[in-house]
Amino acid sequence: MLTRFTESQLLHYATGSNIGGLSALRRLGYEPSRRLLTIDLFDTLLLRGVRPETARFQELADRLASLTECRAQNVSATAILEARLQCSKLAYQAATPVCSTREARIQDMLKMQLAWLALHPDLRDDFLNHELDFESARLRPNHPLVNLCRHLMHRGLRVAVVSDMYLDSSSLRRLLRHHGLDDFCQTVYVSSEFGVSKASGHLFSLVAEREATPFPAIAHVGDNFRADYIAPRRKGIKAVWLPRGISWRLYNGLWNNALRIMHVHLKGL
Repeated sequence: MLTRFTESQLLHYATGSNIGGLSALRRLGYEPSRRLLTIDLFDTLLLRGVRPETARFQELADRLASLTECRAQNVSATAILEARLQCSKLAYQAATPVCSTREARIQDMLKMQLAWLALHPDLRDDFLNHELDFESARLRPNHPLVNLCRHLMHRGLRVAVVSDMYLDSSSLRRLLRHHGLDDFCQTVYVSSEFGVSKASGHLFSLVAEREATPFPAIAHVGDNFRADYIAPRRKGIKAVWLPRGISWRLYNGLWNNALRIMHVHLKGL
């Protein structure tokens, strides 16, 4: 049944611009005590399509397989995908756990991936650049949220991007600039650089300390119920949950599960 829907049709129901959530965020932003607004990046400020992570990794692998160095070593897209999935898992396993969460870095993933594929380590920058170009082309700004945030910034509210992600802050700034969001690049906090996450609550503590802002003066908005709503509220931060549309979540979840089953099946052949 899922194949009857096109990505554009599903995105029609998954703009991420939850009207109730935006209204709540506007009210919070207007409160005199509010000094800082923290915003999740992926699927909040920048929206992905319905294709799940595994499918995006497959597309990226197809692209990387066309590199001269990969073709010269007969490195296939299938091998690149397998290396990415396995090395991502290894990178997280090797990270030091903090409150049951582990934060990996893209640099470590790519280093392991290139070693896995017997490719020269100097290709790491090429692999990263291709990944960022690939991500940039498949992201789009959440315009209703962007416009609201800019309005609140104009009123004097400080804004920081806070993300649980293996990419580093310079990579996130590159994605933001690609989509004309240079004004959101000034302050970016990402879990991979500090080894602590939003989900654990520790990244919010770090942000509050570095921004010299008490928790009650912070508002946060994001799409992940645990990391962007439950965790900040436990710290005393006012939080707004801005989930993707139900159609997007259903389609993305089913597709991701199907790809996992297919990957396990192919490995067993």
